[in-house]
Amino acid sequence: MNSILNEQIRIGAMKVKNRLVKAAVVENMATESGEVTAKLVSLYAKATRGGAGLIFTGGAYVQPSGRNLRFQTGVHHDGLIRGLSRLAGAAKKEGARIVLQVSHGGRQCRPELTGGEVIGPSAVKDTMTGITPRAMSRNEIEETIEAFGLAAGRAREAGFDVVEFHFGIGYLISRFISPLTNSRTDQYGGSFEKRMKLPPDEKHES
Repeated sequence: MNSILNEQIRIGAMKVKNRLVKAAVVENMATESGEVTAKLVSLYAKATRGGAGLIFTGGAYVQPSGRNLRFQTGVHHDGLIRGLSRLAGAAKKEGARIVLQVSHGGRQCRPELTGGEVIGPSAVKDTMTGITPRAMSRNEIEETIEAFGLAAGRAREAGFDVVEFHFGIGYLISRFISPLTNSRTDQYGGSFEKRMKLPPDEKHES
């Protein structure tokens, strides 16, 4: 039976074999140090065998301070590239395209998972966790911007077709954008243009 879902589509310069998409959802299947496991590879192998043409992973944390799940996948150092390559390869084996979603949990993280304090743009309490983060220093913000760029570079080296930056659900970047959670008075707060300085762009890619 012919269906538009089975038709090839082009997204920018990238060709996708059909219009079936596996959305980004939490897997929580990595090791406690963020390494890809056989179980995680198997999940994406099944997604591509099931016919998905475009596959989004769950969020991979770009810094230890941004880890908000115990078994979350990491992309914060070069030693993780080999495992991420296995994951990307499994998804692409049947011709699918794969997207690595990268994230920093910000004030929705917990200190027992980050190994230290919980950070955010300003010391505004998170209503979901009840945690009040420590406001990040300018140096920490610059390090986080760089971490997103380095994560994108590792994703490319591992064979991912696209990198998606997580801007939603109360994670770090979204908290910088919102004036409700960003009360900074430096170059990263105040006007919309200043609040938008943290979200990474192509200039930060390594």
